[in-house]
This record gives sequence, C-alpha cells and structure tokens, in this order.
Amino acid sequence: MATPCLYHQPAHINIELDPNDLKMSGPRLVCLIKHDWINKKSVSFEKLTEGLSNKLLAMFPHSEDEQDLIVRIYGNNSDIIIDRENEIHTMIRLSQYNMSNQVLLTFNNGFLYTFLPGKQVDIHDENVNLLVARKLAQYHSIPSDDDNRTQKLQLVEKLRHYFNLLNGTNLQLRERVESMKSSTMGIFDTIKATVGLQSSPPSLDSLESLLDYSWSQLADDIRKIELTLNRDWSDVPIVFCHNDTQSRNFLLDKQTNTIHIIDFEHCFHNLYLFDIENYFVEFAGLGSSPDWENKYPSRERRKTFLAEYVKHAQFLSHENSEDDLDKLCDRCHRLIALTHLYWSLWALLEALLNPEGLAQFDYVTYAKSRFDQYKLHQNNFFAA
Repeated sequence: MATPCLYHQPAHINIELDPNDLKMSGPRLVCLIKHDWINKKSVSFEKLTEGLSNKLLAMFPHSEDEQDLIVRIYGNNSDIIIDRENEIHTMIRLSQYNMSNQVLLTFNNGFLYTFLPGKQVDIHDENVNLLVARKLAQYHSIPSDDDNRTQKLQLVEKLRHYFNLLNGTNLQLRERVESMKSSTMGIFDTIKATVGLQSSPPSLDSLESLLDYSWSQLADDIRKIELTLNRDWSDVPIVFCHNDTQSRNFLLDKQTNTIHIIDFEHCFHNLYLFDIENYFVEFAGLGSSPDWENKYPSRERRKTFLAEYVKHAQFLSHENSEDDLDKLCDRCHRLIALTHLYWSLWALLEALLNPEGLAQFDYVTYAKSRFDQYKLHQNNFFAA
C-alpha cells in the first residue's frame, strides 16, 4: 500500500442548497471557491441519475487545468439513516490513499467533491470483474485508523440501529413519518396514477405484516446473528468495508484501465467476505425486482473472483489451492442472508422517510423481496 498523502479537513459553509434548483444553487456554491467559474459558458453541467436518494450535479470546466466537480445534496431525511460526519471522515481518510474522491467543501445539506472518470462496470465482463477483485482487495488492505489494532465488527450494531428505527420505538422517526403523511400523500397519489406504481408508502405499524415477520422474531434473529458471528467467524479478518459493493459503485476508466470506487455512505468495519458476497448478490439486478434465482454468479465465477482477490489482499496469506478456494467460497456464500437482511431494512427506511422516492424506485417491493431471501438463506447462516 502506497504512503498516504496529506489531505486537510475541508471548509464548511453554513448554507443549505435547494435540491429542486440544483442547477442554479450548485454553481453559485462552486463560485465561492472557483471565482473564475462565474462565467458559466466555460463550464458544462450534467445532472447525474445514478443515486437513488441523493441529488447530484456534475460540473465540467472547459479548461484541462481545472478539476471536474460534483455537488451532492443529501437525500430527504437521510440523516436518520446515514452518519454524515463519518461519511466525510471516511472520504478524507480514503483519499489519502487515492481510494476516494476529494471532499473540497461541505455545507449544511451536502458537500462538494472531485469527479472521478469512468463508467459503471460491466459485471458480465470477466476481465473487469478481476479488476474489481484487485481494487476491492487493495481497498480492504488500507491501514486502519487505530494503527491496525483489532477492529470491532460493526454489522450487528448497524442491524440493531435499523431495527430500532423501524420497530416503532424511535420517536424522532415516527414524528418525521407522521409529518410527511399529509404533505406527500396527495403528491404520491398523482405520481402513482401517472406512472402506474404498485406500492404506496408504508406505515410503521404495517411493517410486520409486510414482512410477515414479527419484531420479536427479528430481535431474536439479530441476537442469534451476533452469537453465530462470535462463535463461527472470529477467524475471518475484519476490515474497513464499503458494504455497498454494487456495480454502480465501481467505475471503469477505460483510458487507464483503472477501477474507481465511489459512494461511501455505508462504510463500517465488517467481515471482508461481506463486501465480496454483496458484490455477487448484486449480479441479480439493480431494479426493485432482482432475479435472485437465475443471475447469481456460478460457483466457478465466484472462485475466480476470490482467487484474484486473495492474491492482492495484503492482510491475507496468498494460498489459494482449490481446496482453500472451495472453503472460502462456501463461507462467503453463508453471508448471503446477512446482505439481504441489511438491505431489506435499509429499503424499508427509505420507503418511510423518502416516500417521493417511490416514483423512482419501488423500495417496498425491494424490501419485501430481500427479506424473503433473508428468510430463505438464514438457516444456512445459523448452521454450525
């Protein structure tokens, strides 16, 4: 791993940008630090659509001496789900190793950062998958903040955080959901009639019925997950994981044949195999109704990915005999239940807190689909 370069805490400006007028407010913000961009004719703009909840505006100066930039406005109510201070801290630290965009400026509801070139990777291209495996191994090999002391697994903590938000006991979330009901329902009914969506925003009290699972059952499951991780997984290294390893978050710059990783909202310490299994799971598709049964990669493809990853992961021994890879593949697959549970709970929170987002993505159907997959695979995870 290369020696980190120095990168300072970005400045903060006490303003809030209008997400509905980003093409006007975004450039005004940038001109505070890029005074020569006041002449908009020298800059091109593009609204990015990859994010589901965040609003993104890319700005491309016509001078080769200037950096391309992105203004990002946080999604509605996302502060309840995402620790924004941790996200910024993560990007600052990762950028020291050239593993992240550089954050140039923060403001009350977002931040300004550098644009990384590239297009979403093609998961069907095996050579590209090998590049992703190498990049992910390098990412996981970055030294920890605490001088490589043993890291605490944070997955259970994150699952409990989502659980405690959803089970009706969090007054802040309940108040926000109630306050949005009257203001968004009429808007949503119009959108639903126009585009033919099937799902309506759920209520907190309907979630157990939606999942066909009680909160007491899920609380017991999370306790069992914690016990199982402590019992069966203590030998698996814990690293600083990305945790959202879908293809949208890996960009291929074809000019340099380089992979860039983006979007660091869900980073925390986790089993390194979680990131890998999550990448495999996302092969099923990025829409609200993925094809879990037919698009999950074959065992041979998963082993090829793992073999490439192990060769480049500095924190692992580089033995990758056929027997080793088979065992690693089996262990990786056991985590499939936890990837589904994590993203199911996240999708429920998005449906509750960002109901207008249902016009873009059916979080309700997606949450139900992923929770069904969690139930399907949970016994394999809990097996001794």
